[in-house]
Amino acid sequence: VRLREVRRGLFSPATRPPTSQKAILAAAGMSTSLDLGGGLMPSAQLESLLSQMVQGDPEQIRQAEEALTPALSTPAFMLDLLTRLTQSQAAHVRQLAAVLLRRRIGSHWRKLGAANTNRIKATLLQVLATEPEGAVVRSVAALCASAARHAMSKGGWPELLSCVLEGSRSPTTAHRLVAMTLIASLLESDEVTEHLRPHFVLLKDLLAAALQDAQLDVARGALKALSAWTPSLGTEQDAASLLRPLVPLVLGLGARALGESDSLGDDETITLVCSLMDDLLEQDGAVQPAQVSPIADYALAAAASTSLELEPRRAALHLCACLVGTRRRAVVKQKLLPAMLARLFEVCSSGGIGAPDDDDDDESKVYKMAAQVFETVAELVPSKHVMPLLLELVATHAPSPDPARRRAVLLILAVTAAGCAEAFAKELPRLMPVVYAGCEAPEPQVREAACLAIGLFAQSLHPEILEHYERVLPHLFEVLADARGEVQGRACYAIEAFCEHLGSDIQPFLAPLLERLTTLLQHTAERPTQERCVSAIAAVAVGAKKAFADYFDPVYALMRHLLGQTASEMLPLRARAMECVGLMCLAVGRDRCSHVLQEVVHVAMAGLPLDAPELREYTFGFFGQVAELLGEEAAPLVPPLLPFLVKAVEQEEVTEFSEHEQARILAKLGPDPDGDGDELLDDDDDDEDEQLKGLHDREVSSGLAAALQMARTRNMLGEEKEAAGRMFDSKGAGLHNYEEGSEAEKGVQLNYFDEYGRKMTQKEAFRQLSWKFHGKGPSKKRKEKRMAAFEAQMTEQKDDRAMAYMGVLQRAQQSTKSAHVVLTGQHAIKASEVTAKQRKADKPAPKKPKLG
Repeated sequence: VRLREVRRGLFSPATRPPTSQKAILAAAGMSTSLDLGGGLMPSAQLESLLSQMVQGDPEQIRQAEEALTPALSTPAFMLDLLTRLTQSQAAHVRQLAAVLLRRRIGSHWRKLGAANTNRIKATLLQVLATEPEGAVVRSVAALCASAARHAMSKGGWPELLSCVLEGSRSPTTAHRLVAMTLIASLLESDEVTEHLRPHFVLLKDLLAAALQDAQLDVARGALKALSAWTPSLGTEQDAASLLRPLVPLVLGLGARALGESDSLGDDETITLVCSLMDDLLEQDGAVQPAQVSPIADYALAAAASTSLELEPRRAALHLCACLVGTRRRAVVKQKLLPAMLARLFEVCSSGGIGAPDDDDDDESKVYKMAAQVFETVAELVPSKHVMPLLLELVATHAPSPDPARRRAVLLILAVTAAGCAEAFAKELPRLMPVVYAGCEAPEPQVREAACLAIGLFAQSLHPEILEHYERVLPHLFEVLADARGEVQGRACYAIEAFCEHLGSDIQPFLAPLLERLTTLLQHTAERPTQERCVSAIAAVAVGAKKAFADYFDPVYALMRHLLGQTASEMLPLRARAMECVGLMCLAVGRDRCSHVLQEVVHVAMAGLPLDAPELREYTFGFFGQVAELLGEEAAPLVPPLLPFLVKAVEQEEVTEFSEHEQARILAKLGPDPDGDGDELLDDDDDDEDEQLKGLHDREVSSGLAAALQMARTRNMLGEEKEAAGRMFDSKGAGLHNYEEGSEAEKGVQLNYFDEYGRKMTQKEAFRQLSWKFHGKGPSKKRKEKRMAAFEAQMTEQKDDRAMAYMGVLQRAQQSTKSAHVVLTGQHAIKASEVTAKQRKADKPAPKKPKLG
């Protein structure tokens, strides 16, 4: 309490102490001695504060944090925390003491002195051997890893390695579990991993034995340790030889967990197995071709298991996609694709179709994720292998009386159209009747899937799909009259995608189409449906062009009402109305819209100061359309518009969440996902964002030169020289060469770029796609390695290598005694000859003996 009074400045000015940490501690009645014997804070007071941090209300937590913050900056306080870790009777106090120690011990390690650091190391090993609570053990293991980073650089910590070795071989389950937990924590640190490198073979043997442990908890701990170790190996030559023997053991453990579906914790084990297999598949050579089929069988079995929760099934489906992306040659060569797609279809059609409001249950999410795997297959495997299997699925299940199977057929056709566009275009006469039947289905979920298929067909199969407009549009009219908002919105999306390129063929349908869309816009209360309806009207205007002139005024009257909306929840709809009016004006021409142009420009200018990034974006697009419409006469609009444009360029793009969204995200994350208490207090040592600052965009507020520099950094200017990806990514699986004619010859090139502007390899683009779809990002170590590789690439580009190359040529000439150098053929110079000559030249001359 006294410390809190001091920090709040409640003393009179005459008695107010200085604001230094030492003075604050003294004023609070705490010892300021740095003899490192502990005793900075009384044990009872520290026990109370730590307990208050965990179990108190928000105000108590704030007060406890204020009291602990100055003490944490003092090395002696580390020994007080160590005492609480060993003597407190409350598990939550011991855990928080371990967490605080881990967060601060790095900055105080050198100040503690050898005697105290040895005391800390011995105490930690003792706690690991005796602590009964698993959460505390995990926190202490993480603390050991943090201490090992500093201890191993100062002569090592042999007792720690002995503890790991003895614990892993102990007949006591608790000791083996502690050993695996400790290994996992140690391997999270790159520095510790480097010190363990001479023991990698021993580590592999320990993990292999633990993966076969009879106790599932121990085997799961080995999985976590292996998951931490795998990213550290990178693309090293010995990585494959170390990991290859562990793959069947990991699969065996996964099969055990899958077979014990009623056992506690099997969901976690299956999720870990699938995530680890993802990492192993990305390690070149770690997974043999003969192991691809067992991996596929396991992933599909886990995905199809309805006894599992959502997370392990999600991980299993992600593993299926990763398997296709990294081993597609083996998948095709071993003829795994037919069985894989058949079983994925069963997952996609599982769960049936419930009430219209039941789309957020786990089964609904699973069938959508299974469809995404189909999309991955269509994008990465040549269509000649995929299309016959899709047609077989359509022929088998499209006539099914089960609506879930009919929905799955339509959903799969929708998501695979882009990947197999050329084959789909040829099969449209065979596929469109299936889509029409879906539009006429009594189940709203099937009708929604049919509309999605029409929309994606229109985007991917243009212009062949336009030949079917005479049957497509009447079916969309019928679906547009659906009572369910989701179906109406999906129908609007299909109309938007289909009508944009229809041209004069839209004229016979123009009147009924606009009548239905404007009626829907006026009578629906669902905001997403209204937004899609406005976008559909804009697409109709673009397709109809001059024919839209007769409908311009009544449609503009509706848009005018939307342009006057100022409520925050209505601004996205206003943004789409702004876009719609601009496209309508372009469609009918300047003469037809001149009577409303001044009014719309005034409304657009009035919307720019509003705090609505989406509205601002669409408004800028509107002014671009006005400039296209008016030409040079739009010049007077530039001066008032320019400040908003400059501000938009200079400001940092940030995604903001409302308080409701923040609460929802935190609720999903839970109070502490890892169970180690790491969410408590801020970690002053976690300054990774500051360390990584500079690898990304520079601020462009300083002028055009900085903007050009940013453009060069992101490779917006000039030819792409470097590629983002791993060492062997460019080798690929070779399947893209199976079909005659390249994408470049067909006039289509799909290029993907990373955040640094580098063109990504096919495998790297697949990784990014998988992370985006399945919500699984790269680990911290992978991010660090990726940034290090980028820095190395940039450094290599900046270095002038001409002199180095010239030096190599000169050494080659010296070794061959020739004026020229043969680089190829039978008489080509060997690299060993040049390097041997270089080593001899670099060898220092022997020192002359001293005389006398």
